[in-house]
Amino acid sequence: MKRIIFLLLFPILHLNAQYIETFNNQQSLGVGLANPISLINNFLSPTKNRASIFIDFKKKTDSTTSWRLNIISNLPLRSNNNTITEINNCYLSTGFEKATPFFNTNESLYIYYGADLYYKLDINRGRFAPISTEQFGVGILGVAGLEYALSNSISIATEFLFGIGIHQLDYVSNPGIIQWGFKAVSPKNASIGLRGYF
Repeated sequence: MKRIIFLLLFPILHLNAQYIETFNNQQSLGVGLANPISLINNFLSPTKNRASIFIDFKKKTDSTTSWRLNIISNLPLRSNNNTITEINNCYLSTGFEKATPFFNTNESLYIYYGADLYYKLDINRGRFAPISTEQFGVGILGVAGLEYALSNSISIATEFLFGIGIHQLDYVSNPGIIQWGFKAVSPKNASIGLRGYF
């Protein structure tokens, strides 16, 4: 009977010895691919989506809450005989995330939810012209994500951002009127990235 109890408890003792302190650090910086689902869709439909990248920063405000700052954007595209550089769907967002206590029983896994406010724009830069911006939008994003610790300072992460906002829909050049309307957005859909804690 003692052998059976030892065999049952040994794996638990071993797992506790593997404690990783990644998520106890106060700050982190993440980079990665923001839209893998959209890129997979390129193989399944005639639509062609460009790759998006992200860089974000997080800082703990208490033991379960973190302040977040995100920059998400399509990769730059050269157009008009390489005279214009376009950076489309550039999202700047900030907000808070909170750890889910129900699912975070494994020290290597961190599951969270939250909300961000965002500002969206497209940026164009000509070879001989200054930077111009267009296609503006503002709104709110729901946040859901998870991270798995690879070491004491590195984790692999995925995140979903879904939201709604008021966006510039069209520009009527004749009367010079900008049309606005509500639009659903998802700048991160199953993003894949690495996060460094410090």
